[in-house]
Parts: sequence; C-alpha cells; structure tokens
Amino acid sequence: QPALQTAGNNVARFDHNPDTGESLGLLIEESRTNLLDYSEDFSQWTTFSSTITSDIIIAPDGTQTGYQIFSNTDTNTHGVSNTLNFTSGNSYTFSVFAKQGTQKYLVLSLPSAAFSTEKKGGVDLSNGSVITGSNSSTQVTDVGNGWYRVSISATATSTVTSNPSIYLNDADDITVFITGSDTDNLFIWGAQVEQTNNTSYISFPTSYIKTTGSTVTRSAEEGNIDVDNWFNQNEGTFYVNANTTRANGNPRILSNASNWVATFMNVTGGTAGVSFNKVSTYDGTNALSTSTATKIGEYFKAVTQYNTTSKSALID
Repeated sequence: QPALQTAGNNVARFDHNPDTGESLGLLIEESRTNLLDYSEDFSQWTTFSSTITSDIIIAPDGTQTGYQIFSNTDTNTHGVSNTLNFTSGNSYTFSVFAKQGTQKYLVLSLPSAAFSTEKKGGVDLSNGSVITGSNSSTQVTDVGNGWYRVSISATATSTVTSNPSIYLNDADDITVFITGSDTDNLFIWGAQVEQTNNTSYISFPTSYIKTTGSTVTRSAEEGNIDVDNWFNQNEGTFYVNANTTRANGNPRILSNASNWVATFMNVTGGTAGVSFNKVSTYDGTNALSTSTATKIGEYFKAVTQYNTTSKSALID
C-alpha cells in the first residue's frame, strides 16, 4: 500500500504521483501553518447528529489512525466541526482525506459567519469526482487505496470565530440537510486549515502538516545547488520543467542570483485559472524575456542560453 511520507528538517522531498508512482520532482513549498490543533484526533472535534470511531482503518500514511464517522437518524446536518479564528482579507484552504464507507458523498464547509455565504465543496468518494454545486475552488486528489484529499478555498470577509465543518451527504449535491441512517458512514483522516496573508491570490492546499494538540508551521523552503566547481558564468544553458499553483505573485522557480543570468518566474497579472509564466536573461546591463499563459497546475518548459556575446530565451 502506498503511503504518504514524512521528511525531517533540511531533507529534500521528492513528490510522486500516487497512482502511477511517476516522480514529480523536487517539492518546494512556501511557509504554511495547520491552524487545527488536532488534525487526526477527531474526538477533539464537535460531532453533530453523528458518532465517530477511532483507529478503525489504515490511513494514507500507512498507520491505523483513520476515523469512521456515522450519521444518526435525525433529519439534520451530520458530521464534525472545529472552531477557528478567521481574519477578514486572509485566504483559507480547508482540506481532509476521506474514503468511501457505506456512504460515498462528503462535503466540506467554510462558515458563512466568516465568508459572507457558506462556501461548500464536496466529493463523490466512489470515483473522486467533484459533486454538483461545489464552489469553484474545490479540488480533489486521488492519493491511492480509495482515499481522496478534498479541499476548498475562499477569502474571509469578516474577522470572527466560527466553525469549519465536514458533512456526510446522501446525494450528488451540497444540500447536506438530510434524513440520516445510523448505518451511513465514511472514513476521514488528516484535516488541515491553512491561510495566506497575501490578498493577491486565493489560498491553495499544500502538503499535509500533522498536529497533535497545537498548531504546527512548516517553514518556507528553497533548493540551492553548490555550483562553484562546474558553473560557467560566461556561457551556459538553464532549463526548467515546472508548474505554478497561483496566478499572481513573483516566485522564482530557478535563478542565478548573482546577476539574473537566467530567471524563471510567475508574473503578476494572471487571471482566474491562468498563470503568466516568464523566462528572462539578464547580463547586468541588458534584459531579454518572453512569456506565455498556461493553466494553473499545468507544466511548462522554459530554457535560456547565454554567452558573452548573445542570449536567448524560450518558453513552451
């Protein structure tokens, strides 16, 4: 059974496709905090018209720590919720890993008290499809063995303490107010709420951060290569195959910091679902750049060539 892996401090993380095992390359992420004190212990959450059973199934990390959540027979909403402080203007992503039981529909909710209207997104756990009526930010990732990670993102409009929730549902919609059955159940593990203070882009899910009683922060990452023994400052080629996860900001994917001989960046000015990626060369005096629009999450290839008399840049 494939399992999510944990890396120690200053250890490179190489991501893989959970279905095919294909290497996705070096994983480098910005700093994020899981704002939930208990990401796996759902006994610390509030249940409503439901019951939970702990350590009942093998979780995505290979440990028997998955929870089973049952609805009851009430005509009501059925699930679990937590309590968090939301800040107006900050963008939040709520995510959880889930697996089908006798029930196959799960819905995540960011509360109306903090987001003007309740933002809901859900998944059909029988096939990983986003269910009808879900917020456009809803993402679903297949992590193997019947488990999916579902997430929803939105920007808070009020500063308030309120309750992100996980619902069981009985149909391909986000109604969630249903007449339950005490045999209806599904499995959950690894909840996360993370925020960004940058109002220029909507938050997105990053790799899972485990918490066991308090919030945990993953520091910002960067990859550096010692090139002193082989890099030629006067002539060379840079190549990158990468994707971006947002349409705004200027994160460098690859650069030679000394004089920007080659820099690949995501350029401010993107639109919803589109990233304007740019590749540039700079010799200390003159710059050359070219750019193209790609879908967020879609890989692009970029290359720069430089020597003492010329430079070129291409992107596809």
